[in-house]
Amino acid sequence: MGNICHAGPTVGSDGGKSRSAPSRHPLSFGKDPTLKREDFIFSNIQTASFLAKLPGSINGQQFLIEDCHNCDIFLLDHCTSVQIDACVNCRIVVGPCESSVFLRDCKRCTLVCAVQQFRARDCEDVDVYLYSATEPIIETSSCMKFACFPLTYFSLQQQFQQAKFTPWNNHWSEIYNFTPDHGQWKPLPTQPSESPLAAKMPMEENVAFVPERRMLRQRSYASACPKML
Repeated sequence: MGNICHAGPTVGSDGGKSRSAPSRHPLSFGKDPTLKREDFIFSNIQTASFLAKLPGSINGQQFLIEDCHNCDIFLLDHCTSVQIDACVNCRIVVGPCESSVFLRDCKRCTLVCAVQQFRARDCEDVDVYLYSATEPIIETSSCMKFACFPLTYFSLQQQFQQAKFTPWNNHWSEIYNFTPDHGQWKPLPTQPSESPLAAKMPMEENVAFVPERRMLRQRSYASACPKML
């Protein structure tokens, strides 16, 4: 997958630089004065674009994706946490994330991610190919579909080690649905080692790094349970 990414400033498919918009929740990048907030955000991209971050460009920091439409987004690096807000018809890959990926208000998206914790709220018609070291959580979401994390790329094994993940500890199907009245999630009809992004990947990298794990029985909580903040 490495050869589909470009180095240098992130640009859209039309050649224009990605535009930044004020974040709903400003991110903090610590005390390092060399870090620029705009380097860790894809925001308000309303035209079809290809956006990528190469290994070493995020380097364990937080990242924000918001208000993107019809985009192919690749974060091929080790992250601390990733927040994805109000995206429509996007295909998003998130490399090993040692904390959480939080998906909110997204529609008709495909997400491939490896995380410590996965959370989704107020989402509709989203396909998730998931590695999760803990039980995923969904709330007030409908038409959610899940499958095991299906792919690899040239730095993935090293990034798994940086995030302290083991590929054998995947709880992708042990999903807590806090609002089952919005509908139960469904498994995606995939075959082992099948990648949702196969057409965009070199043949030698279209092989699963995380072992296929069978789906466990669905679990849910009554809607009276406390809601996530």
